[in-house]
Amino acid sequence: MMSVAVRRAHSGLGVLACLSAATLPLWLWVGTAHLAHWSGGEDAAAWRGVMGPWAGRLWSALAVVSLVGWGGYFPVDMPDGRSEWSTALTVGALGLLTWAVCGVPGWFWLAQVGHLPGGEVFGTATLALVPAVGALGVVICSVMFGQRQAGVIGGLASGALLLWVCGGWF
Repeated sequence: MMSVAVRRAHSGLGVLACLSAATLPLWLWVGTAHLAHWSGGEDAAAWRGVMGPWAGRLWSALAVVSLVGWGGYFPVDMPDGRSEWSTALTVGALGLLTWAVCGVPGWFWLAQVGHLPGGEVFGTATLALVPAVGALGVVICSVMFGQRQAGVIGGLASGALLLWVCGGWF
């Protein structure tokens, strides 16, 4: 039987799914319109040097902001008044999994449209999840200790730091 907290957390998953699914196609639409003057051409090097890395940074930044906002306010209180780590981790993993799975078509489209190697795109997508995992971890720990506002601020800060660190590898 699904716990009350996991059932109540489902309300935000639709928003996470829509944001994740729409981010990369919108980026590719805007990026292809401006690629010629951003990089001086529309060849394979421009796709590898501009579109791929910035897709990872944009998708990761939006993942941090949306997962921190969602995770900072999802309910983890159990009916008897106590909180459980297993529930918080389950709900957090559910949000992260929703974000990752709904972004797969956009990453596939990036590889197909930009003629990029699948391994390179998969590596960028995997690395783009690292800041979201770190930020959501900070939020879950803070929520479990009753510090939701500090969790949101700390989650955004840790996500920004991890995005800065990982952004050089995209």
